[in-house]
Amino acid sequence: MGVEIYTAKKQQKMGPGAPLVTISRTFGAGGTDIARLLAQRLEVPFYDREILEGVAEMAKGDKYLLEKLDERAPKAVENFIYSLVPSKGTSKDKFNYYLIKTILGIASRGDGGVIIGRGAHLILRDRPVFRLRVEGSKTRCVERLSLRFDIKKADAEAMFEKVNAERNEFVRNLYKAHVTDHHFYDMTINSDVFAPEQVVKLATRAMDEMGFEIPKKKRKG
Repeated sequence: MGVEIYTAKKQQKMGPGAPLVTISRTFGAGGTDIARLLAQRLEVPFYDREILEGVAEMAKGDKYLLEKLDERAPKAVENFIYSLVPSKGTSKDKFNYYLIKTILGIASRGDGGVIIGRGAHLILRDRPVFRLRVEGSKTRCVERLSLRFDIKKADAEAMFEKVNAERNEFVRNLYKAHVTDHHFYDMTINSDVFAPEQVVKLATRAMDEMGFEIPKKKRKG
């Protein structure tokens, strides 16, 4: 999908109803925390592990093993898919089908939501969705991961490289797109510069300008 086609679809983003947001992120950039805060601000559900639960329910497989495949490349799915789903005819294409169907199902509920990862920004490219990308420098992401998992920076760096490579390959193989192609997003924010609360403010302001309905802030006291 080229830049011109994507830009032409932006007019579809305006309209009444609870807002739907997809968040793509660099591993270690704090995207999950931002997604939770944004969901709270928009008063909509937050979808993370719930997506895998939806896939597991449809596949009638083992959720524990499905978690190991989360955002990994299709070759990983192919290696394990037969142990996940009892059907003899099931393949990685079936797994992809369950994933896409789960995300489309969330979008069709009408109660909005914030969906993190899983290439949702591409799956929902024809829907009225705000697509946010959260990035961070390798240095800062490694620092965050080191603190988060209480590991040495060398181990955090290895984790950073591994997970980001897996996510990149997952999106590239499933959707024939590069995870960091910025023309697939409405906004890209550097979390090295902005704190999570600031990212939420910037995102909601942009969404408001684009015509999304943003709940009014509740007064304290």
